[in-house]
Amino acid sequence: TGFLGRHQFLMLKVRRIDAEKNEHLEQQRFFTKTPPLELASRMEYVEEFGVFKKEVSVYRELMPQLQKIIPHVAPNCYYADERLLVFEHLADQKFRMAAGRDGILNYDHLHCVLKTLAALHASSIIYEVRCGRKLNELHPEAVVENAYPLGIPESHVRKQNFNNGNRVFVELIK
Repeated sequence: TGFLGRHQFLMLKVRRIDAEKNEHLEQQRFFTKTPPLELASRMEYVEEFGVFKKEVSVYRELMPQLQKIIPHVAPNCYYADERLLVFEHLADQKFRMAAGRDGILNYDHLHCVLKTLAALHASSIIYEVRCGRKLNELHPEAVVENAYPLGIPESHVRKQNFNNGNRVFVELIK
């Protein structure tokens, strides 16, 4: 389980019958994510800032367009609605968590991350050029800033955290 979502695996057992009437049993594994419905305080945050709504929009609308331009910049998402995301299970393709227990990537893995991130950004630029419009016009829900949104009151904890963080950086720069 993540901080802003619940992660689980979905296993489907499929029975197929071929042209010769032979039965074949197959298993398909998927990775799923749902909002943290059982944690009221986290759900309040997720709903207030539209966190899961944004993620659904990214995977349902934007990512399929970007994957047409440069494939394999993110896992394939097979289903996305306001309460469930279903992804391909990357472990079936031999993907593993690269960071050690300390959470730090080695140089080769960091290089891979940066190349993939660059490909994702390149695909978004190509997509904008092809469409003749910016992402925030094409898919506003997918690119809205929801960590520190405009218009939240100065007294809101997110705004206070943002301002405090900025003050720390100013002091570090001095």
